[in-house]
Amino acid sequence: MTLEQYLKTVLGEKKYSKLQSAVANNQLILITGQQQTGKTTLTNLLNSAGYHAVEDFDVCEIMLEKPIDHMIPDFAKTISVKQENVKKCEVKRMKPVTDNLKLEDTKQVQELYNWLKEKQLTTKQALRLLDLTEQAILSARRVEADNLML
Repeated sequence: MTLEQYLKTVLGEKKYSKLQSAVANNQLILITGQQQTGKTTLTNLLNSAGYHAVEDFDVCEIMLEKPIDHMIPDFAKTISVKQENVKKCEVKRMKPVTDNLKLEDTKQVQELYNWLKEKQLTTKQALRLLDLTEQAILSARRVEADNLML
């Protein structure tokens, strides 16, 4: 069974079409549902296939019920945000591990490490990005291997 056939079976045609549209528009896929419905399984499957999917507990949704009264176009210059309550990734302790990687992968890991250090993401954000990067590299290698077999 192909991934496409499996997803059509699990999701149905309508949700599968919605998934394909999201992929075509380079959107992040949010998987929601009741407990024990397979959210983690589906998320892992999609990520291993090169999609960018997260489960509902990986995100914080804030729904605005009315327009914000005072929109500020350039908030970075006009609003001071206190960072003391935001947990940041301890990038000084991070060390990129590049053993057993191809040279081009090593360069990507180093670039990612430098970017994470610069952005000072939360630990959860940094780990999620690292996980998605690893999955993307593995997916690209699988495609490369499949193309060699053809």
